Amino acid sequence: MHAKYGPVYRTHMFGETSVSLLGPEANELLLFDQAKMFSSTLGWNSILGRLFPRGLMLLDFDEHRLHRRALSVAFKSGPMKSYLATSTRASPHASRSGRSSRARCRSILR
Repeated sequence: MHAKYGPVYRTHMFGETSVSLLGPEANELLLFDQAKMFSSTLGWNSILGRLFPRGLMLLDFDEHRLHRRALSVAFKSGPMKSYLATSTRASPHASRSGRSSRARCRSILR
């Protein structure tokens, strides 16, 4: 697409119009968004809104930053190791069974 349309082009997919920005400068502009020009809510809500209503990825600017900071504590190394140890103790039958991890995942998802 870049060769045909350049680093910025518009596409139409699934009944939506979107704009693609390619290259390091475009990614920096979009991802850091210090001028608050790009809305995650407007960009992703039609796709993810039903699955994750008001999910972190769907929040914009200061509200996103506030929730991200609150959640970041839970994903640090110490708490993650604690969750792993707790979940391993909570389900000892899963780790001792002869089934593969893929089979365990399938049975959980049914």
